[in-house]
Amino acid sequence: MITIRPMEIASSTEQLSHEVHVHGVATLNVVLEDHAVFMEFESPAMNLLGFEHAPVNDEQYALFISTQRTLANTSRLFSFSAKACQVENVAIPMPDRHSHRDSDQHQDYHGKHADIHARYMFQCQQIKDLKQIMI
Repeated sequence: MITIRPMEIASSTEQLSHEVHVHGVATLNVVLEDHAVFMEFESPAMNLLGFEHAPVNDEQYALFISTQRTLANTSRLFSFSAKACQVENVAIPMPDRHSHRDSDQHQDYHGKHADIHARYMFQCQQIKDLKQIMI
């Protein structure tokens, strides 16, 4: 659950940590602007898939598709205290899902990290009534 409270914007002199890839850690950024709620979920693919490469078998491919569908199911992921919040946009650019077996070219994933980024936008008619977001 996220409780909505007014906060100060970080000054430009503060260093915000971006592009940090730590297994076991995920980030959910939430921004309220006018009548919109923007959310961005970032996680190493390892956290959600158990691997950071293109699926190499049917089990990994099924997990890849299932994870993408779960992240896209906003009605199961989020519940707003303001009843009039409606999903307007969902973008889930997943890492490369093409299996090595589907291609004659074998891309070397050794040493590379893959992240999953999910972006959501909701419109809320009564944004002033938004006090909590249940996740």
